[in-house]
Amino acid sequence: MGYETIGFLALFASIVFLIYILVPKKFRYFVLLIASYGLFITISKWLVVFLILTTVSIYFVGIGMDKYNKRYEVEKEGLEKDDRKALKAKYNKKKKLLMILGVLFNVILLIVLKYLNLFGEIFNGFFDMCHIDYNIPTLIVLIPLGLSYYTLNAIGYVVDVYRGKYSADRNFLHVALFMSYLPQMFEGPFAKYDELTPQLVEGRDFDYLNMVHGLQLFLFGIFKKIVIADRINIITQEVFTNYNNYSGIVIIGAAILYTIQLYAEFSGIIEMVLGVSEMFGFKLQKNFDKPFFSRTVSEFWRRWHMSFGAWLKEYIFYSVSFSKPITKMSKGLRNKNKNFLSVFIPSTIALFCVWVVCGLWHGCGVKYFVYGMYYFVIMDIGLLIEGLMNKFKNYEKLKNNKAYICFQITRTFILVTIGMLIFRAATLNDSVNMISRFFSGGVTNLVSANVIELSELIVMLLLIAFLVFVDFMHIKYENIREEFVDKRHVVIRWALYLLLILVIFYFGTYGPNYAPVDPVYGQF
Repeated sequence: MGYETIGFLALFASIVFLIYILVPKKFRYFVLLIASYGLFITISKWLVVFLILTTVSIYFVGIGMDKYNKRYEVEKEGLEKDDRKALKAKYNKKKKLLMILGVLFNVILLIVLKYLNLFGEIFNGFFDMCHIDYNIPTLIVLIPLGLSYYTLNAIGYVVDVYRGKYSADRNFLHVALFMSYLPQMFEGPFAKYDELTPQLVEGRDFDYLNMVHGLQLFLFGIFKKIVIADRINIITQEVFTNYNNYSGIVIIGAAILYTIQLYAEFSGIIEMVLGVSEMFGFKLQKNFDKPFFSRTVSEFWRRWHMSFGAWLKEYIFYSVSFSKPITKMSKGLRNKNKNFLSVFIPSTIALFCVWVVCGLWHGCGVKYFVYGMYYFVIMDIGLLIEGLMNKFKNYEKLKNNKAYICFQITRTFILVTIGMLIFRAATLNDSVNMISRFFSGGVTNLVSANVIELSELIVMLLLIAFLVFVDFMHIKYENIREEFVDKRHVVIRWALYLLLILVIFYFGTYGPNYAPVDPVYGQF
């Protein structure tokens, strides 16, 4: 994603914004719908068919579940309590069947389009083990833009309607706009229908403050992506590709840098999405909240990709935790006075399901499954340790000790960095080899090896320090824009905006080794 792509998207968003504020309120959501589908077709062309299929499926499944609700309301009149209960159970069973069909249809679409080759890879490995001379060929499968994102949004809509959180929307265009709202299709954040759609269809008026705040976020997002993340990529790309040439200290440094790169890129693109949406007056879900100040890995994942974490918690963790077999097992353990196990075992089972889904959502290789299992094991051990530590009466006092807090933050960052190394390495075998080389020798000076110039390295380190400083400022100012920037004199504010633009244009192309990089999370 270089200047050309960002420039095109910025121009497109500006034109849509002008048209949006000029047309009457009741037609404004049409502008968003046409623009979203227009850009989607520009990028994915005929693959828009799959987006339409998903949209049609959840629309009719939602309408079908609502019809069962209405039939129950009509037919229950005059019935005795037991008869009403039986009637409700009958319609709940039909609703559940519809919900399962709606979810399965979209999961199968996702599997066919994204994971078909994974199954071929697994079977080919099995054939090799059994010395069977047969290979399933690799298929060339085209994937629509944002497939994994809009599929999970669709599943959330179907499950929420089933649970009675809100009624199905009978306006097909509203559902279509929710599914296709393009800014969030690039890398999220995930959206809830009842939170996003009312904003999209309402028709927001022009607001100067929204426009300024949106531009601030958009510019800072570009800065994080192009100036910081893409510059770090100079080192990480080289070291992860040719790790055998480098010493352990360089590999460790590259793993740390990649963790920062991924944060700068992912949070930067999300801020661009949030910024564009805020210009229109839409508030999307926050996706990052100072993740590197987390004291545990569990806390890190509550602060990183927060909308995805919330989706996994609501639709996977809770669904498993409150399923009949799990609740029955938990109740049985409590009856035997095994209170810790009555919480720990169900949580472990639910957590395992969460990280299987999370790992495979990120990619269709064995590496991604192991990536998920890595975090599952760490978080499950964390649950066990937390349960044991709470038995010590001085633990509450220890948790507030500053030295202990620093230790926890450092430990969490190290564990997360290893996880990100597994995520970034080309294969699982490469990640194992890289970790095994942590204490090996090799090239240690990246400047003398012509990987990066000294001036570029200094700029990169200064930019990382600035990124850490901004996150640290967020501890003092929950909303830096409103509590700090907006309170400055207008001349100072616009001088800061101009300075940010100049930094983007100068340092975004500074140095002979610099090159723009496609978004990592864009592939999902």
